[in-house]
Amino acid sequence: MNWRSNPLYSLFLAIWGVLALLGIIICIFLCMPFVGRMRSFWFWAPKLYKLIFIPGGIKVETYDRNKIPTEILSGVQPAIFMSNHETQLDPPLYIGVCPPGTTIIVKREIGWIPFLGFAAWAANAIFINRSNSDKARASIEKATVRIRNGQSVFMYPEGTRTRTGKLMPFKKGGFVMAMKSQVPIVPSSMTGGFRILPPGSLRIRPGKIIVRFGDPIWPKDFQTADELMQAVRHQIQSMIDQDLPKL
Repeated sequence: MNWRSNPLYSLFLAIWGVLALLGIIICIFLCMPFVGRMRSFWFWAPKLYKLIFIPGGIKVETYDRNKIPTEILSGVQPAIFMSNHETQLDPPLYIGVCPPGTTIIVKREIGWIPFLGFAAWAANAIFINRSNSDKARASIEKATVRIRNGQSVFMYPEGTRTRTGKLMPFKKGGFVMAMKSQVPIVPSSMTGGFRILPPGSLRIRPGKIIVRFGDPIWPKDFQTADELMQAVRHQIQSMIDQDLPKL
């Protein structure tokens, strides 16, 4: 029997994951007075996924990051990063591969979760209330202002994790934001996480997650936010379909 399939090891991983998160939070907190909360967050937070993935037997393969223009990676050109959302493992992994200083848009409920709420605050994340359309629009407008001030933004256009493993319908807000700010959307896909940590499960299974970046999509090439949304969805779905057979 594979030792990683032992229930005791699954329990160890769950405890280890909580301790790793707590350790990262403490490091962020201790460094904040010296370098500021965002710089502290972006120094420590990207290390979290390795602390969880390596003992969990999770391999990460990243493809086509070179499709992202240098000016976006360096912070000269702001962009909106979008990805599908399969599992709770996605956020720490994406933080490890997206440019430091990116504004993260998260659902309001994250702010209520111990440790995660602090981490989101340290990252200067924008909390979005999905149940209140007026407040959701205000959050999108706040993100638009940050883009105009030169910050990139990351969001999940589905709004939450998939419960079936399939790509869910996209929310329109991020694409309205892109049309207003006229900055490129960088589509990306994360494939494999649903098998490793399905919804409702605490057991991390060994496996592979493939992260793939697509070509930037410019809002100026589309007349409406709906057309832009369909183009981004098509590219993300195509990347998922490309990588599923490799798992």
